[in-house]
Amino acid sequence: MARLPAPADPRKLDVERWCRAGGTLEGQLKWPELPRLPTVQSVLEPASVPGGDAAGSFAWSAEGRFAQPVGREPQWRLHLRANGRLPMTCQRCLQPMLVACEVDRVLRFVLNEQEAESLDETSDDEDVLVLTRSLDVCALVEDELILSLPIVPRHEVCPLDVQAWLGQADTLPDEPAAAAQGDEPEATPFAALASLKR
Repeated sequence: MARLPAPADPRKLDVERWCRAGGTLEGQLKWPELPRLPTVQSVLEPASVPGGDAAGSFAWSAEGRFAQPVGREPQWRLHLRANGRLPMTCQRCLQPMLVACEVDRVLRFVLNEQEAESLDETSDDEDVLVLTRSLDVCALVEDELILSLPIVPRHEVCPLDVQAWLGQADTLPDEPAAAAQGDEPEATPFAALASLKR
């Protein structure tokens, strides 16, 4: 009786064999499995945000493709998709927000670095990587998720009307009067903005 082939390991994927077979993979990556995401500026740990327990989990899938054009080098491709939501700090109002993360990327694999560099300079639709027998697809998903994040995350409509608040900053009590009552000025980003406005 013939043995069934072992399922592909997404942490050590033989790209050449997997693409030739038209392989598919899918899975779920959760926050603890994404060690580099917490280092990205403005990213918040899901557990620290109300309702954030529904975020920080990403569904992903990968599909292998192989082509052998006549008179040309063979072509191996991986179509990668991922989606989920991640808590980040809005850079306008400094409140938490959930950012939708979407990845839909095709990666092409070639035989050597020289070919990869040459094709990468002329291709805008695909990333070009060197063929490997031990590709960490989960790390690749994390790379693409990081690249999908907004550089300056902002609500479409902030829950706090920051502009209106700044317009009233001149009406706030003076700091000496507050100090006379033995109160320390509240150390908030809005207090810092008010002091700059003075």
